[in-house]
Formats: sequence, structure tokens, C-alpha cells
Amino acid sequence: MCLPSVKVKRVAFVMLLLLAIHACGFQLRGSINVSDDIAPVYLQQNSFFELAREVKSLLLSNKIEIVDDTLLAKTQLTLLTEEKASRVLSVDARGQAQEYLLTYKADILIKAETTEEIRETVVVRRDLVFDSAAVLGFANEANIIYKDMRKQAARLILLKLQALVRNAEPAITDAITTEPAAMEADTTEPVATEPAATKQRNPEADY
Repeated sequence: MCLPSVKVKRVAFVMLLLLAIHACGFQLRGSINVSDDIAPVYLQQNSFFELAREVKSLLLSNKIEIVDDTLLAKTQLTLLTEEKASRVLSVDARGQAQEYLLTYKADILIKAETTEEIRETVVVRRDLVFDSAAVLGFANEANIIYKDMRKQAARLILLKLQALVRNAEPAITDAITTEPAAMEADTTEPVATEPAATKQRNPEADY
């Protein structure tokens, strides 16, 4: 007779726990809050379907409109290149690889309504320990990590696009209250910079 009461209590406990988590601002891994300031977005994916899928998934989860025409877009994102690489980080006493550094890199072009097109590079790196007794398992684990790195790269790409829009908005306000001569003197084009390379402990050849 008391079973229904127990189930109700469990359901109530779970609901309270979820509400508490939400109130604390907790987010599931892989989630990101993207401002609708970047909407609508035009995405040119080229042949990078998996990365494009991750970007689209994040946009849709944040209710950001995606359009098929650049004339309708407030921001534009073009996926240029995608690269995966691995490098030995450490070896054992026999000279066999013990740890690898996995790298995922994506080159993109981003543009807002009031800015020139800017080229950016997103790089994600992860360490992976090699087990010689489980070579197949190592390959599978590397693939899983690369997929997770691609998701992380998609989040970084959208953060870069959002930052571009937010940095451009004050420039518009300043331009309205600035004399034309001063505007020409102070106008500078944004410069894209690539992240500094991570220092590696043992830069040997890729496996």
C-alpha cells in the first residue's frame, strides 16, 4: 500500500533536484549559451559536414535562426579547413610511446554586418595515454576524443562569432557621435590572430 507513496516521493525529490541544479546555473557538458545578437546566421559548411552539424545543433538549441541567403544574415560563418593530428608526448624506458597529444584544428571565416571578413583558427588539444595491450581500444578511444574535441571547437567558433558582434556594436555607436574626419583617422581593420602553440614535452613524429 505504501509503494505509490514511495514513488511519488522519489519523483518529487528528482524534480526538486533538477530545479535546484537549474537555479544554480548548472549546465550539461557540451551546452553553451549563445546570444540571439548573432541571429540570423548564414553558415557555409563546404565539405565539413560533421563540424557543421555540431554548429547547427548548438544554434538550434539556442533558438538561433539559420538562413540560406547572406543578404538575410546578420552574421556569416564559413568553415574553411578541419585538421586532426597526434604527436608523442612521452615514451617509456624501451622508447615506446606512452602518451600522445591529440590536436583538432579548424579554420573559419566570420563576418558581421558592420565588419570585414575575419579569418580565425580554433585549436583544441587533449592528452591520451597509450596502452600497448589494447591497441584497438586505443584507436576507438582516440576517435571518441576527436568527436568530443569537434564539439568543443563548435562551441569556441560560436563564442568567437558572438564576440565579433558584441565588439562591433560599440563601434557603431561611436561612429554616430564622431566627426567624419576623426572617424577616418581612428578606423582600423580587425586583425585575426592564431592561438600560440602548446609547448610539447617530447615532439617526435606523428604515430
